[in-house]
Amino acid sequence: MWRPQAVGENEPKEVTFLSEVEYGPLAHLYDALNQAARDYGQQVRLIQETLDRWGVGRGARLLDLACATGLHAHRLAAAGHRVVGIDTSIPLLRQACAKANGTSRPSFLCQDMRALGLRAGVFDAVYCLNHTLNYMVTNRDLAGLLAAVWRALRHGGLFIFDFISYLDPSDWQGQWRDTCETADLQVRMTHRYTTDWLKQTCVDRHTYEVRRRGRRTRHQGTDRLRVILVQDLLLHAEMAGLSPVHVCGKWRLDDPVGQTGPVVIARKAREAFTGAHS
Repeated sequence: MWRPQAVGENEPKEVTFLSEVEYGPLAHLYDALNQAARDYGQQVRLIQETLDRWGVGRGARLLDLACATGLHAHRLAAAGHRVVGIDTSIPLLRQACAKANGTSRPSFLCQDMRALGLRAGVFDAVYCLNHTLNYMVTNRDLAGLLAAVWRALRHGGLFIFDFISYLDPSDWQGQWRDTCETADLQVRMTHRYTTDWLKQTCVDRHTYEVRRRGRRTRHQGTDRLRVILVQDLLLHAEMAGLSPVHVCGKWRLDDPVGQTGPVVIARKAREAFTGAHS
């Protein structure tokens, strides 16, 4: 049975780009919050259709960056792929490991995706979904992630990723609210965006008010997101040796790019441009 070969330490370095609330005090509610907001089944179908269209097929070696609780990884492993999930949140990785069963046994590692300690050239495809790339707020962060992906992929391997790139710049400003409700849970979320256009950074100050089994708690956090145009991120990928071959909407290969930004499929080239990043 194939197993990833890790080199060096698996423990994460200091990480400054994680969601302060969902990766920390509310990690135990991660699945409830995210499955209410996202169609993970459709996202997995997009990954599988991408593998099929670009000739990767079944039984592929896949790397899941920012895997969280394994909502993609377990579905893909159950479909016959060999999946390794990477994250820096110990609480989320524990949940991911606890889901393993006879038909779904991905491997999970605690690593910083900007500096992966994995054998080079192993993976047929790497995927990084749900706008994780927007948390790469500096060029150094983004270059580190893209370089790590390039090293992990075999020649010709695929990188599947999405990011937020609002068509309307006003969407990077102001405030929005959302509510997640189940039989015994209610979470009210408030996000306030403040954008520094010069630094191309959005500060997301958010509050989660949780009511569960008669108990109420309140959690606050601050995230920093990168504001980036589609063509700019495609250029970063190209410079890292990851040549975009397809851009589509979320989450179907033949859909046009929508209001919130694209899904990108890139292929590993033989060489990457090495330049200075700041």
